[in-house]
Amino acid sequence: MTLKDGKYKMYTLDLDDLNFFKDNKDAQYKFKLLFEYDDDYVNFKELKDIHVRGSSRKEVIQLNQKLIIFLLHDEQIYSWIDGKEEEESQT
Repeated sequence: MTLKDGKYKMYTLDLDDLNFFKDNKDAQYKFKLLFEYDDDYVNFKELKDIHVRGSSRKEVIQLNQKLIIFLLHDEQIYSWIDGKEEEESQT
């Protein structure tokens, strides 16, 4: 998660793409932008905590659980669910 110029951005890094057991000196970190939102969306409240529940895409039994991210800005919780259009807010 980064905050720059009034915009929060959340990235992911797929560690499966980085196989350290191979002699691959050209391996690069490839961050993928998950979502972004403006500081005014959260009324300029400080980001205090993040909780992430990973998806079940690599599990032996696929339970179709999606990646979910919870963001605590001051006293308000926002959530992002992979595949949904916009974040939700709860107090």
